[in-house]
Amino acid sequence: MTKETLSLEIGLPVQYLIRLSQRSDRCYQSFYKKKKSGTKRRIDAPNKELKGVQSWILRNILSKAHLSESAHGFIQCKGIRTNATEHCDQKYLLCMDIADFFPTINKNQVYQVFNELIKDEEPSEILTGLTCYKNRLPQGAVTSPMLSNIVFLPVDEELTQLSQERRIIYTRYADDLSFSGNVRSRILEMMKECEQILNKNKYKVKHSKTRIMSGKGAKIITGLRINQSIPSIGRIRKKQLRAAIHNLIIKKNDIADSHWIIGMLSFLKDIEPKTYKSFIKYIDDLKTKSGITTV
Repeated sequence: MTKETLSLEIGLPVQYLIRLSQRSDRCYQSFYKKKKSGTKRRIDAPNKELKGVQSWILRNILSKAHLSESAHGFIQCKGIRTNATEHCDQKYLLCMDIADFFPTINKNQVYQVFNELIKDEEPSEILTGLTCYKNRLPQGAVTSPMLSNIVFLPVDEELTQLSQERRIIYTRYADDLSFSGNVRSRILEMMKECEQILNKNKYKVKHSKTRIMSGKGAKIITGLRINQSIPSIGRIRKKQLRAAIHNLIIKKNDIADSHWIIGMLSFLKDIEPKTYKSFIKYIDDLKTKSGITTV
């Protein structure tokens, strides 16, 4: 693919694409988003114009790349449910987190991805400029998750091979690495070797989020409980959802609660389809009891 071909396919003039690529840092607005832990995550969000170009790049170039089977984040037909399912029924679960995952990936690594995919240096440089911010992968660009999956492929493969040798299951969802098995000593060995592999590849472990779970205590991976044969959103969440539904329909609580209920029902449908159906029946029963036809 030449720069002329790239221009034709995107539908923007060559010189315009080059200028946008060279000046893309001016197209971002940075802000901080509060996480559940109470800390803040920096978001570098591109403007509408650059986001549109990045969306084209994601659909037409990056989506064709080969990815590791161990990767579950931001991949069609995969997600937190498929990621968690891999680890169900395992006795021990190790979860590790990569610190500053996106910003750790630099401009040179992104360029290598594009050059490998389209086999031409000049358009690869343009595409790199369009998807990087301050020479790093921005947390906020639509292309960053897929680019991180592609860049991390060699590490995924190394961790997968090592896990298979240890008879351990390995998956990754974005910057969350998970290992599970039935022998604790192997899990402990994997924790040390994983950090060595990450350090070798210039990544750092966020030690405050490293945890080993076992026994009858809750084993949680990417927000889902895996103590049983299928992932679950957890007993507490379901109890809270049931109470919120009851209060909305029977006690006529603030309608604002309905937005949270709708979101949780959608989440439940994705993770536990059978349980979702039982909640729908519960809603219908409450509506009948209260004598209403809508909620």
